[in-house]
Amino acid sequence: EPSTSKNDAIIDQVRNLVMQNRRITIRELVDEVNISLGPFNQFLLFDFF
Repeated sequence: EPSTSKNDAIIDQVRNLVMQNRRITIRELVDEVNISLGPFNQFLLFDFF
């Protein structure tokens, strides 16, 4: 699976989780999307916003 479609899937998953619970923590998001914290932070900086 190309990384862009994988990133799109993660973006959708993160957005859905945040919309369901706006008080969700980064740690909870990391656990839910099954990605380690380092790459998740990179993802937030460059792909999510």
